[in-house]
Amino acid sequence: MPYILEKEIIELPGKLTGLGEDDFLGYLGWERKKPEISKRILNQFKKGACLFTGYDDENRPDTKVENDVPAGNLLFRVTTVPVEKKISYSDLNHEFGRYLNFLLERHVRGKRQEGIVTIKGEPYVSLDELFTKMKQDEKTMRTGKTGVSQSLSFLEPAELADKIPKRMAILYKRDYSILNDYNGRMYVMGKRFIEEGNRNTGDFKQLILDDSLQTLGEEPRKVTKLSYPFEKFTFVNSIEPRTTTKHANVVRSLFAEPKERITKKSRIGDLAKIRMIYREGAEDFLREKGLLDDDLLFVYKPEIRGDAILVRLYGLREKLDHYRRMHSGITIEQNIYMEITD
Repeated sequence: MPYILEKEIIELPGKLTGLGEDDFLGYLGWERKKPEISKRILNQFKKGACLFTGYDDENRPDTKVENDVPAGNLLFRVTTVPVEKKISYSDLNHEFGRYLNFLLERHVRGKRQEGIVTIKGEPYVSLDELFTKMKQDEKTMRTGKTGVSQSLSFLEPAELADKIPKRMAILYKRDYSILNDYNGRMYVMGKRFIEEGNRNTGDFKQLILDDSLQTLGEEPRKVTKLSYPFEKFTFVNSIEPRTTTKHANVVRSLFAEPKERITKKSRIGDLAKIRMIYREGAEDFLREKGLLDDDLLFVYKPEIRGDAILVRLYGLREKLDHYRRMHSGITIEQNIYMEITD
């Protein structure tokens, strides 16, 4: 007959240094139990401390505010910062690519399009059009929320922060959001407990990845599963290559504005450089700083028509593709799990 559990005891994992059965069990056990500490103790106590300040997403301070929060004989500090929605560079990158494809398609079909000029049979687009498009998208393509970001830090007694328990008990019926001495101590020790557990198990995932790649002889090009059989259990390491792109770097490679002080290490977008050259006469200055080469002007082939600075649409598309490749890389995702050995 089953019975209701009233608590869970979680042991601190030892240092994992190999690929034995105990190492696999230790790693998987820690990954399964660790979130319970965060969910039931850390997050709940932080919730109570943040409520103490009176600030939330609906009641935001104008600037950063720090509030000291007592919990029995312990003292904590909640830092509250107002936040706005962040620019989604992934959306910006993809939308800009779609926009260029739309302009090119209009040109191929012989359709007139505002901001597009045909020069020597090639479509050109004005810088003003491009910068206006990007600024409009930056206003609308945002993620996250408008509200507050709150962090909790422990102040005193300082010696408590040095204690690392060997095990922790989660009491299922206890309300850890109440700001008392016991809950405060559980929060502080829970943070240290997780930090130490992560240190002890942190090398295991890299160990099994190195071993799996050595077995394969090369990085996989598709999802690949490797089996580690033992007497009672078989452990599987499923590895998957994924392409990740630093979308912000792609966008900035084209549009980043110059800072007030320009040095050899300054990061200025291609289109901003072209605008500096033709509106400020900065070509020699940029070359002296090592920020301009002949390739940029060759690919974009800028032209002036009235007050407008124009660049080759095909050159811009080429550069966008180039920066997407440059700022992309392959990462290996791992999923380690256990099966019962037949």
